[in-house]
Amino acid sequence: IIMNEVFVGAGLMGINIVMGHQSEDAIAAVAVFRVLEGFVIAFFSGVSNAASVLVGKCIGAGEHITAYRRAVRMVPLCALMVGAAVLLLLAFHKSLLHAMSLSGEAYRIGCGMLYIYSVAALLKMCNWTQNDTFRSAGDPAYGTAIEILLMWLLELPGVYIAGMALRLPVLWVFFFIYSGEPVWFWLMQRRLYSGRWVKPVTPQGRKTIKEFRRALLRREL
Repeated sequence: IIMNEVFVGAGLMGINIVMGHQSEDAIAAVAVFRVLEGFVIAFFSGVSNAASVLVGKCIGAGEHITAYRRAVRMVPLCALMVGAAVLLLLAFHKSLLHAMSLSGEAYRIGCGMLYIYSVAALLKMCNWTQNDTFRSAGDPAYGTAIEILLMWLLELPGVYIAGMALRLPVLWVFFFIYSGEPVWFWLMQRRLYSGRWVKPVTPQGRKTIKEFRRALLRREL
């Protein structure tokens, strides 16, 4: 988890450096977007924390089947709640962007960023929920490794090539910031339904792990 924070932080710094070389209108739009993004993250963070507590408590108590069912239900619930927040944001985005003094080209870029983020946020927040769930179940490595690899092998190179080498319009650069989310979501979904993230460390959890794996193989979940 510490390595995750270090590598993701360094990757975000590289992305921000590229974004800082864009036009003044683009930089203004990014500044406003970050404020609105914070609203979505704040709205969502409680869901992710709740998922990790609900699942982790069951894993520790040896109730792995209940934990698995809760984890599977939490992803669509997360998507539903984040989707509601994004729709609320989109419903008032014109007023919000104008209130934050965006106009002309900066306003157009800001609208484009919100449209891209409205899709990316659903995937990103679901990925975070699954990653937090895996960590609480004793599997902190899988989601962390995937996130770091996608950022450094796909997102950061894509942002650099689009923004610095090809000098593409800023919305293309912005798109590559979230280009790894669909891949991460697909991999995390495979991991979620496989049940391999259930790795109890308590005595109660270890007593029932074989029973859970047999139920998983028999598709009794």
